[in-house]
Order: sequence, then C-alpha cells, then structure tokens
Amino acid sequence: MDITDVESLWAKARPYASSDVEPLQTLSIRQHLEDTAAVAGHIWDDFLAPHIKEMLAVELGSDEVARTSFVFLAGVHDTGKSAPAFSAQHRRAADQAQAAGFIHPPQLAPGTLLTPRLRHEVISGVALREWLRNTFTVKRLPIVHSWLGPVLAHHGAPASKELFNAAMLDSLSLGDQKWADARAVLLDHIDSVTGFSEVINAELSSLPRLTAHAQTILSGAVIMSDWIASNEHYFPLDFIEETQQRAQDGWGSLALP
Repeated sequence: MDITDVESLWAKARPYASSDVEPLQTLSIRQHLEDTAAVAGHIWDDFLAPHIKEMLAVELGSDEVARTSFVFLAGVHDTGKSAPAFSAQHRRAADQAQAAGFIHPPQLAPGTLLTPRLRHEVISGVALREWLRNTFTVKRLPIVHSWLGPVLAHHGAPASKELFNAAMLDSLSLGDQKWADARAVLLDHIDSVTGFSEVINAELSSLPRLTAHAQTILSGAVIMSDWIASNEHYFPLDFIEETQQRAQDGWGSLALP
C-alpha cells in the first residue's frame, strides 16, 4: 500500500448530511494533513512569538528539531480519520472508501450506535504510538507517550489513560489491517513531507521526551494549525493547486497581524 491507495479516505465532506440531492464534495485525509502541516510551517515562520520558539528550541535541542517536530505533529493530527469509526459517519463519503476496499462494519453504519465509536483523535494517538515505537525503536513508553499529547488534545483535552488503553483493543472502531496499514502509510507520508525522523536522527541520538511544558505549547499551536486548515474559506474542498501554493494562498488571505 502507498499514499495513492488511501486517496479515497475522506477528512472533510459537504454536504454534511448524507443527502443524495446535492453534489458530494470531499477532501482527502492526505490533503488535509498536508494542509495542516503547511499551515504549521507558516505559523512557526510568521506568527509564533520568538520567545516561544526559543523555549521549544531549548527543550528539544535546536530550532530545526523544534520546528520540524511541530510541523510533523500538526501534519499527523487527523491520521485517526483513517478508521471505520470516523469514515462511517458520512454514508456517501464512506461509500467511496468502501469501493476502494475499506470495510465498514455494519455496527458503525450512519445512524447506528449499537457500539460507541472512538473519536478520531484517540485513534490518531494509537496509530502514532505504534509508528514512533517502530520508527525510532523506543523501548521506554513514557518517551513515546509524551509525543501523543498534542495529537490527542487537538480538540481541547487528551483522552484519559483508561480510554486510551481501551482504544488500543477496540478493533471495531480501529478497523481491520487495511485500515491500520492506511494509517501507517499516512504517517510515513507526513514524515517524508516534513523530514521529521531524518531531522531527529541527524541532530539527536534518540527520540527525546517532550516535557509537559513543550506538550502544552505544541498542543495550542497544533489546534491553531488545524482550525486554520479546516476553514473552507481559505482551504476549499474543490481545489486544483498543489499543497504549498494552496497553503500560501490560504495563509495570505487569512492575513493574521
């Protein structure tokens, strides 16, 4: 499986309801993740206060590691939308994924809540946990878990330890191996786009542990990146530009002071 195989997976869809009358517009998870990573780059370069960037650079070892880590975390925040628990919430958008071989359990069909669904940010955390362990061969789980905070909290607050532990065993919400492979492909793709693992390996001896202070700052910055990249006025669902130009146009139109 490669990045082209996950293009049917949706992150945004209009109309919001599964109406058969209006034309369906969707934005792929891949595009939304790229948009958010690109916005994060603009936030770092053009918006964040210098002392905030300096604090993160000191805590993470260098300015490059700090910037790349932020852009990567912003770029992977919605990886968990690659799961039947999220995808099945919009019937017509889910049909596209289903046609590409991504199975949606009938228990998670729209309007059917026989089993509670995991929220997508929790699934993002589950996927990132495994990816970090495999990519950096980290044996100490507290180091890995420290990187999950900004992703788990991108809707305001992280999941409890109990919920997260239960999420790792929720095969219904997480989906089968094809869904897991899709999440891994998306993580690999954003890693390639941002250069995260390359920078960590080049500048540090191993993946560092994020302090609570760094997690808090990065969580707020990831939330800001996601809100901007999710605004359809600046990042429309129907687009023809490549990601960097799309982000440049959106950021320029936003015109933050």
